[in-house]
Amino acid sequence: MPKIKGTLENPGLPIAIAITPETVFVGSIDDSPEGTKQYSFALMEKFIADTADIASVIKKMEPFIALANDTQVISISKEDDGRLAKVIMPNLTKIVDFVDIRNCAVFNEIDLPLLVDVGLAPANNGFYINQNQLLTSVNLPKLDELGATFGISNSPLLTELNISLLRKAAGGVQIMYTAITVINLPVLTDYGSQFTLEYNPELLTISLNALVTSKSLNISNNAKLTTINMTSLTGPNTDNADSYYINNNPLLTNINWPSLTKLPSGIYISNNDSLQTFNNPNAVGPTNSNGTLNFVGNAVITSINLPFFGCYQAIIYDNPLLTHIRIGPFSILNIQSAYFTNNALDQASIDHLLSRAENTAFSNMQINLGGGTNATPSSAGLASKSALQARGWTVTTN
Repeated sequence: MPKIKGTLENPGLPIAIAITPETVFVGSIDDSPEGTKQYSFALMEKFIADTADIASVIKKMEPFIALANDTQVISISKEDDGRLAKVIMPNLTKIVDFVDIRNCAVFNEIDLPLLVDVGLAPANNGFYINQNQLLTSVNLPKLDELGATFGISNSPLLTELNISLLRKAAGGVQIMYTAITVINLPVLTDYGSQFTLEYNPELLTISLNALVTSKSLNISNNAKLTTINMTSLTGPNTDNADSYYINNNPLLTNINWPSLTKLPSGIYISNNDSLQTFNNPNAVGPTNSNGTLNFVGNAVITSINLPFFGCYQAIIYDNPLLTHIRIGPFSILNIQSAYFTNNALDQASIDHLLSRAENTAFSNMQINLGGGTNATPSSAGLASKSALQARGWTVTTN
C-alpha cells in the first residue's frame, strides 16, 4: 500500500487538506491511545487495509476522504460539526467508484482541476455534493464523464460551479438550492434520464447548446431565471416517453430551442408570469397521439402553437391573455381531459378545439371552453358543438 502523505493546516482544528497522488486515506479526527487528538493516518490506513466494505469505513469515521483501490471512493460526511473546509487534489485524474460530499458544516471549496471521469462502468456511480451550507466554489474544469448522476443540492452559498467540459452524466444532472447565477454546459450531449434545475434563486440563464436529444427536463422554481438556451435540441431521444417541466419561473421570457422537431409525451408549462408564447409549429408530438399538455396560470402568455401535438389530455386554463391555440388531433385512445377554461381564446381557437373534438370517434366525453373571456363559437363551431352533444358529449362554451 502506498505510504500516506498529507499536509494539514492547524492540526488542533483542521480546516484544510492537500492530497498528493500517493494518498490512500486522509480522514477523521480520532482520539488516539495516547489521548491526544490528531489525524491518525496509521489507524486509517489499517481500516482501509482490513475492510473490504467501504460502507463500514464510512460509518466509523466522519468526516473523511477515502481513496482506496486506485482511488475507488471519495466520501466526506459529517452530520453535526464537520471540520474540513477545503479539499484540494491537484493531480487526481480518475475516481473509479463515487464521490459523496455532504453535511460538512464549514466546508467551502472543492478543487479537482485534473479530474476527468468518475464511476464509469462497471461501477456506474456519480458525483454528489449535498447539504454543505458554506460551500462557495466547485472547480472541476476537466470533468468529462460520469457513470451516474452529477448532483448538487442544498448548498445555498454556492456561486461558482465550473463543469464546462462535462460531456456525459449517464444518470442525470441535478442542481438544486444553490446561489449559482449562470449554468453553461457547452459540450453536454448526454444527461441520461433527467436534467433538473430547481430552486436556484439567483439563476439568470441556462445554456445547453450542444444538447441534441433529451430525456426528461425539469427547470422550475428559479425566481430570477429569464432565458433557457438549447439551440441544438431536436427533441426527446425516444418516442412516447419523457416530459418537459418548466414551472414557476416568474421572470422567464425566452425558451430558445429553434431546432426542436420532436415533442415529448408531456409538456408542463405553468406559473411562468413573463412567458408570452410557446410556439413550435413544425415539431411533431408523440407518435401515438398519447400526449399531455398542461399550461396553467401563465399570466401573459398569448399563444400556444403546437399543431402536430396529439393530445390524450389537454389541461389549459387560467391564462388570462391566452388568445390563440392550435394543437394536434385528440388521442386515438381517449380524450381523458379537455379543459380550456378561464382563458381569452378567440373565436377561431374555440372553433378549432370544437372541430378537433368532433373529429374523434368518441362519445360521452366532455370539453370545457367556458369562463374567462373566451369567445363564443361561430356558426361552424356551434355546428360542431351540436354534433358532439348528439353523441353524448358535455360541451361548455361561453
